[in-house]
Amino acid sequence: MRSKLVVLSVPVLLLLAACGDDDATSSSGDTTSTTGQEHGCAVVNGREATIVAKDLAWDVPCIQAPEGIAFTLVVDNQDVDVNHNIQIALDTEILHTPLEAGPIQQRLDVPALPAGEHSYVCEIHPNMTGTLEILEPLAEG
Repeated sequence: MRSKLVVLSVPVLLLLAACGDDDATSSSGDTTSTTGQEHGCAVVNGREATIVAKDLAWDVPCIQAPEGIAFTLVVDNQDVDVNHNIQIALDTEILHTPLEAGPIQQRLDVPALPAGEHSYVCEIHPNMTGTLEILEPLAEG
């Protein structure tokens, strides 16, 4: 009888563990975190998203934002004494922050954009690339 009880309790424990929030980096308010990310993207939440530069790499390969909404992108350079910035190539201009050595946080105001994709890169580290995905609203129903 004891072994049956153990066998039954293991699935229950696994189910309970799956329901917990194991994301230590999640935050509330107007910033984004790994909570709610789709496909590993930073997601604009409350008109702000954060992307981290660490070990000469971005922490995410993409940023997702809704179309038609201006937002602020926070660039969190955690590389000590290493210059980073972010450049976003739009159709008619390039948005960018200045090159600055970390640790430092920079803020970049991104205007409301139509749906589509735009690339981003660190000016002096061409391996640090990603895609800004401006998404149309989901259809209801």
